[in-house]
Amino acid sequence: MGTTRILYDNIITDAGYLSVSSQRSGLVSSALKSGTGSATMTTSGSFSGAQDLEYVVEIDSVSGGAEVGSATFRWSGDGGNTWDADGVTTSTAATLLGDGVYIAFTSGTGDDFVLGDKWYLRGINYFNPAKILDGSRDTRYRSSSLDNPNWVKISLGAAVSADCIAIYDHNFSSAAVITIQGNAADSWGAPTFSETITWNSCKILHYFASTQSFQYWRLVISDETNAAAYIQISELCLGEYLALSRAPAWGRGRDNAFVGRSLSTEFGSTKRLFRNWATTLNYSFDFLTVTDVNNLFSMLDTISSQNTGKISPIFFNEVSDTPNEFWLVTFDSLGEKYEFDGRYSLDLSLSEVMKSA
Repeated sequence: MGTTRILYDNIITDAGYLSVSSQRSGLVSSALKSGTGSATMTTSGSFSGAQDLEYVVEIDSVSGGAEVGSATFRWSGDGGNTWDADGVTTSTAATLLGDGVYIAFTSGTGDDFVLGDKWYLRGINYFNPAKILDGSRDTRYRSSSLDNPNWVKISLGAAVSADCIAIYDHNFSSAAVITIQGNAADSWGAPTFSETITWNSCKILHYFASTQSFQYWRLVISDETNAAAYIQISELCLGEYLALSRAPAWGRGRDNAFVGRSLSTEFGSTKRLFRNWATTLNYSFDFLTVTDVNNLFSMLDTISSQNTGKISPIFFNEVSDTPNEFWLVTFDSLGEKYEFDGRYSLDLSLSEVMKSA
């Protein structure tokens, strides 16, 4: 019989490590102005960035004139922390900032611009690759098409070890061919490491035959007959698992709580509106070692922060012999009891991370 395994320390720590074969385009917001010049700005385009961005446009010179076509601006794609370009001439024609975002100016009455006039706008993509790292099942990465093949590439700054991969809330068809690859260079003709991943509906947990360490990783999906005409993933985790020395003593207890609300008339008639089941998983472990206990509390320190007030979800596989019996969960409680001879019993309560639809 296998043991309990937990995947919590994702080596994909930043969305900047990610690139994809294709992604669905996003939206460009309208602009909010701060300033006294009379000109207005319009936005257009389809945002193609890999992460949502806040753009700042600021008039940086009116020395050549305060009108559209004479004044210049600078712009930033990171909220004004750094400037991507300056001295760009204002124009009534659409001017590309970056990632498919365009702006244009329209003259007003009096001076069009005053030095320091600013506009704020956002590039928003509800399906960008960053969504697979946010711990929310209500957000997801989605490709723009069925590529040949689709892939998600992870480019790290150095070689990092991993021995498993979790893919959650995917839409891969049962005909999909799924592969995890690793290589020392960003070249994929014949990668050093390549393993085929067995398909499972909605969620997949794959353990490597042995631990691998690479700077570049790639998840490859060949699914050209997918009826949705795109690839979708809600959560992706690549890393090393924490293995306990035992599986749960008495299997799993599962509590399903009704989520919804009740509507009552003045006569006492009630109608219950169902929305979801809130699932809590309860486990009891016997004869765990002090190493098991220390590893679990070390994990809790890693995934939680009092400074931010956040606790990250984990992937919990109750018995490694059945890898696809796993859940994306958050910790509720961990009860520890010393038994005898360096052995402990633990009661563990976890709440499944829910999704709206």
